[in-house]
Amino acid sequence: MRSRSTTVVCTKALALLGVACCLGCFDGFFDDAPLATDRELEERFAAIRPDLEALRAMAAEDTQLVRIATDFTWLTDNVQWPRDRALWGLTDDRWSKYRELFTKVGCPDGIFKRAGIVYVICSSRGLVTSGVSKGYAYPGPVDPQRLVGSLDADLTAAGRPYFEQLRDGWFLFLD
Repeated sequence: MRSRSTTVVCTKALALLGVACCLGCFDGFFDDAPLATDRELEERFAAIRPDLEALRAMAAEDTQLVRIATDFTWLTDNVQWPRDRALWGLTDDRWSKYRELFTKVGCPDGIFKRAGIVYVICSSRGLVTSGVSKGYAYPGPVDPQRLVGSLDADLTAAGRPYFEQLRDGWFLFLD
């Protein structure tokens, strides 16, 4: 039979372990880790462009998918996760190909599509509602008021995303 003090000590130890685990799980969400710089992304662009083009083409074919990450997908009509495998929106082989390309281009956060633009997320911090992401974009029409000379500047005004021209229809983005 355990004493009451042993039970209290064990309970407190488990609670502290739970808090430590949770903090470890959220490491990176609340820090001020810097995003990739424009220069870093620009320097990588030429080397990874064929793989970025492959991602763009795949995303254009997978019209029902609006977000593809290494560990989840969102459909145009269903962002619930997890969901039944038949409702993932792509085959295991296709998803493996996306993951392979995410690794090759150094953009582990995957892609999302909005308003005709494919965003390849290379760097991010924060949560969905208050986070920020940066990477490559192959857009449809870009609002000229959203074009800036540098995404490394303090762009805290409302109305993101912002774009910086690369070449051949590609842009850097900050959202």
